[in-house]
Amino acid sequence: EIGWLKNAIAFHGEEEGYRRVSRSSINKYTPHSMLNEFERVLTSVHDHIPDSGIIFEDGKIVDLQVKHTIPQNMDDAIEIRNLVLAASEKVLESECIFLTLGYTETWWDLETGIIANEAPPFWLVKKYPERFEFRVIDEAECFECLQKIYDLLTSKLKTFNLIITVSPVPL
Repeated sequence: EIGWLKNAIAFHGEEEGYRRVSRSSINKYTPHSMLNEFERVLTSVHDHIPDSGIIFEDGKIVDLQVKHTIPQNMDDAIEIRNLVLAASEKVLESECIFLTLGYTETWWDLETGIIANEAPPFWLVKKYPERFEFRVIDEAECFECLQKIYDLLTSKLKTFNLIITVSPVPL
């Protein structure tokens, strides 16, 4: 296990009576979802379940801020969100922060105003076709997100190194 990642696992659903976990649940893929996470951690504005990024589907919840989430009960969704938040809060103890830009293809939840971490599940878009909007952000919007992240970091951390890389996925 790698340092704090050991505690950053999130429930990935139930299968045959046991819970699988995935460290990748903390990954953020778009500049906007990275910004959402830094805002959640570095400001007093924390979105809460079910206020943002959550969709109720047949009594289950889908959190669009967590990677590959599946419909789950409220207690599990809160536990996952709290694990992701706890992992993200480690940035306050960091001297070096790596951001790897991934997707510029971005999905907005028009009902909550939240930008999803990744594409919402197909069945959800099909059920609520007017709820989601797809956009490919440009360099200026990407840079604006990075500038806001940098400004948030400098407001909370005295010194840090910020390293920005680019994923080999299409940008």
